[in-house]
Amino acid sequence: MEAAQRGIPVLAWPLGGDQRVNADAVEKAGLGTWQKSWGWTGQQLVKQDEIQRKIDALMKDEKLRSTAKKVGEEAKKAGNTGGSSKKVIVEIIEFLKQNITS
Repeated sequence: MEAAQRGIPVLAWPLGGDQRVNADAVEKAGLGTWQKSWGWTGQQLVKQDEIQRKIDALMKDEKLRSTAKKVGEEAKKAGNTGGSSKKVIVEIIEFLKQNITS
């Protein structure tokens, strides 16, 4: 979430829990890549130079960087006063006020 909010591309490497779902979402959204062959829960040792090559490629990918930047800009708008995130929070609070006092 923090990388998306700041418009930073991500090299996902899920190791457990819901991280695989998150890595898939990052990839589908165009925010980064996920090297599936690296395995799950430490199944495979990955060498430093391979990780470095992936990060270098990620940071040089202009399309990916552009997409990440756009997502970051949209996230900032959503969090600002009047943005979609703020509106949803206000709606939830109003709903709870009405239903708790009833």
